[in-house]
Amino acid sequence: MRFRRFNDEGLAHFRDYLERLKNKDPKLDPPKELLEDDRFSQRLPQLIEAEPVPFAKRMDFACWLHDAAKEAKAEVPRTDTHFWAWLSLALFDQVCPVNGYGKRKVNEIAWYIPAFEDRRRNYRHVLSGSYAIFYLYKDDPSKVEKYL
Repeated sequence: MRFRRFNDEGLAHFRDYLERLKNKDPKLDPPKELLEDDRFSQRLPQLIEAEPVPFAKRMDFACWLHDAAKEAKAEVPRTDTHFWAWLSLALFDQVCPVNGYGKRKVNEIAWYIPAFEDRRRNYRHVLSGSYAIFYLYKDDPSKVEKYL
């Protein structure tokens, strides 16, 4: 998978999908077509690639992302809302898994689209929050392993 970021239109479509999934149809399939369509997303300035794998815990995700960026000699765009929202959709089956009834339980939108501008909610994004904690202790991840 080549990492990208949503443009404003792609972000709006993803937000609309989350609202419909949460309020109307919990069985609605994720709009994966947004991920690589140039009308809704664009490549990152630096090429970062990695094959998605199942993550047993958030620490595994953070290490995976960090390793992918390190291998590409690139930086993870840590405060880019459009990137983190795109990554949430790319990993949606892990971020918002289907239950035994074929439904997804959607948390608040900030869980999937970070609200970096809101100090009270900016940490709630499941992926960026995990990566932020990992990044602080990347030289000694054992310090935070039990939290992630």
